[in-house]
This record gives sequence, C-alpha cells and structure tokens, in this order.
Amino acid sequence: MIFDPTVDGKKTNLEPNADLIKTSAVNFYEGVTQKEVEEYYEKIMDKNDPAPVSYGLNSRMEKKGGKIVEMPWKVGVCTHRL
Repeated sequence: MIFDPTVDGKKTNLEPNADLIKTSAVNFYEGVTQKEVEEYYEKIMDKNDPAPVSYGLNSRMEKKGGKIVEMPWKVGVCTHRL
C-alpha cells in the first residue's frame, strides 16, 4: 500500500512553472509565494557554514502586515493560532 501511488498518491506538484508554495497541499504557508519564501531564507542563510541547518523545518510562514513571519514549533512554545 505505501508504494502504490493509486492508493495514496503523493501530494506533490511537479509542474515546472508552478508556484510550489501556492499549490502546496499542506498548510505551512499562508499568503506567501515561493519567491517570497526563497528570498526570506536567502537573507538569513549563513553561506559560510559548511554544514547548514535545514531552514524551514518545523515552522509555518505567513504574511502579517505585509511582512513575512516565520513561526517555529518548539517544545513548550506555541507561536501558532489554535
């Protein structure tokens, strides 16, 4: 069952020209585009780090007041609306 795409297909958009954030099947992004997300992470990446962290894991991104805000999930801290 886990390898049969007709049973539970992967929720991935493979269109080369599609905005992967806007067409995402998950709700980790709200009101942002792929370009905005890429630009956000480009600004905070340490390009000199030989083993960079995986940016964007365990977080949600949305636009608040015209500004992109990343809200991470952390133990003991809930930064998301319930």
